[in-house]
Amino acid sequence: MKTTTNYNLSKPLRIVTRSSSLAVCQSSMIGKQLTNIHKGLTYELVKVGNLPVNHKDSFVKLCEECLTKGDADLAVHSAKDLPIQSRKGLEIAAYCRRENPLDVIIFAPEYEMAKRSATPIKIGTASPRRRVQLMNQSQEYLVEGLRGNITTRIEALKPETATQENPTKSKLDAIVLAAAGLIRLQRTSIISHYLTPAEMVPAAGQGALALQCLTSREDIKDLTKQLKHQPTELCLTAERHCCHLLGADCDSAVGVYAFLSEDVMHIYSMVGDISTNKIIQVRQQLPVLGGDFDEMQEKAKLAGELVANELIEQGANNFIYKRTPPTK
Repeated sequence: MKTTTNYNLSKPLRIVTRSSSLAVCQSSMIGKQLTNIHKGLTYELVKVGNLPVNHKDSFVKLCEECLTKGDADLAVHSAKDLPIQSRKGLEIAAYCRRENPLDVIIFAPEYEMAKRSATPIKIGTASPRRRVQLMNQSQEYLVEGLRGNITTRIEALKPETATQENPTKSKLDAIVLAAAGLIRLQRTSIISHYLTPAEMVPAAGQGALALQCLTSREDIKDLTKQLKHQPTELCLTAERHCCHLLGADCDSAVGVYAFLSEDVMHIYSMVGDISTNKIIQVRQQLPVLGGDFDEMQEKAKLAGELVANELIEQGANNFIYKRTPPTK
């Protein structure tokens, strides 16, 4: 249903995005949803490009700079890439309904089911969280570093140039990706297996999109308010607060995943030591629903704190960092 907004509809909504296929897909998806909600609204994408950077938050910073300079009105981020603290003058206008949060494994085309007894199995991922959990699943896994966007990583499964010693064999037997990106790109047909939270705890925020704008842009907050999804926001509140108290960053082997069932929040969490591949795991079930949304957010935050404290009691600090723990 079309609604009115205090955003000036004579100007297209400028959405800043990376130029990768997934980022463009996600930003376009949000743009289309907003044009369906608001009669007369149009949008355009402001692409910041794919730069040779090592950390995901570098791309986030590029988008944030566009917002602060006034070159864009709205940024669409994968929530798992967002730092816990927003840049000064910016805020999250909405967390959208979460897509499937799980990780998936994709086997190379020639790596048939009948051949999966062959060892070692070479699996590509650059994620410390995925690496540690894979190494704990099986000693037959040989995890190799693999960076790049979804397309680049899928390309790594294509056969190498055939030789007598290596006839059309891929460099890797499998890769691990987030299900949400493949779903949005309509590439689910290549998924071999969905990894349950018991097999691999997802990253905090995985599967969810965060819409960011200037704190002063009340018109953008009004424009995007119908895309807010309260259950997703509650779960991400718990996940992100847990990571904050742990002092986790993109180089940490940390997974936190929360979901709601009736009035209970279920939380899976893990912290791994990337040097020894040891893992600490905590699972909790805590009531969070009831009262107004602010009260529920406080309960979700407390749930994240309880899980973080339990991980810390089991020695998670020794795995994550060698610095002063963050303040609450």
